[in-house]
Amino acid sequence: MLVNLRSRYFTFRHGLLDSVSHRIWYEQLISGLVQQGHNLTLLSYAEPKLKLDNYTVIKFQAPDFIEEAIDEMTVKEVGFLDNLRQVWIWQEEVANLDLNSDSMQTILDYPRDKFDLIIYEMLIGYSMQTILDYPRDKFDLIIYEMLIGYSDQMNLLQRAQNWIMYLIQMNLLQRAQNWIMYLIDNYFKWTTLPRLQKLAQDRFGTLPRLQKLAQDRFGKDIVPIYDIEKRIQILLANYDPILDYPIPLPPYIIPVGGLHTRRSTPLEDDLKKIMDNANQGVIYFALGTIVRPSVLPMEKKKMFLDARSDLFRFGNNRDDLVDVPKNVIIRKFFAQNNILAHKNVKLF
Repeated sequence: MLVNLRSRYFTFRHGLLDSVSHRIWYEQLISGLVQQGHNLTLLSYAEPKLKLDNYTVIKFQAPDFIEEAIDEMTVKEVGFLDNLRQVWIWQEEVANLDLNSDSMQTILDYPRDKFDLIIYEMLIGYSMQTILDYPRDKFDLIIYEMLIGYSDQMNLLQRAQNWIMYLIQMNLLQRAQNWIMYLIDNYFKWTTLPRLQKLAQDRFGTLPRLQKLAQDRFGKDIVPIYDIEKRIQILLANYDPILDYPIPLPPYIIPVGGLHTRRSTPLEDDLKKIMDNANQGVIYFALGTIVRPSVLPMEKKKMFLDARSDLFRFGNNRDDLVDVPKNVIIRKFFAQNNILAHKNVKLF
């Protein structure tokens, strides 16, 4: 992948979600490329951390409606069908926002032969994939980063669809549900529903509509989105053969799970003392960086507290919690990597 010190990389970090946890993974790759002297341009919702001459960030406006929708889904009971449907609604809305933005015009103003390589992160997002064909006279190599679980070509034979909680040991009913979810997801992906579902109108026939948006933006000769995928020559998969269930991978799929992992550093003295004295072990609970604890109903927060685990994390929302058990610790921030490295952690 590192061709020479003059290589010019065009890196897309642009999915439906852009949380801190998603950024940690790709920032390691970007840092390595930049430090090796490669010229790199990043498309992102986030502000750049690195300030170097050979690193340029084109910042897009993050879609506010996704964060609002996630907050709503956090509070309400949402089934798998609603989850699938919502993702494909987001696809079209994000495409409209991105393809008609000033940042997109900045990309179009670049020379057609400026980049030697594209590294594209596919976080369930097709809105930016259309631009992969824009400088098609130059590119010989496209590297894809993605979650193995969201590859519809692989799920059917090799692993469970990642919308469900089941892993390998599924009973007959769970396998049937998995199969149905697979069919539904691909139905949303490849068909136009307006002719079949009047209530849905034309909201879920996503790929054909994204193709039209791309043609309006780049011209009628743009290659179809599903054909662009076939040009991928290397796929970097967020998969770790040690931690995940084994699956067969062809040579062009390279597992890079754990790329973001760093060596732990010592805990703060007070937290180290607490964890060292936890004779029965510690349970570390975190909602991640997408779900905001502030939107959780009080009954759900109380449910977690009633479990009386040794260590919880609720962000910075302690003030609205009552009757916190003595063996529950809540802070604004925990150094997660350092906590998980402690010998007394039993469950994460």
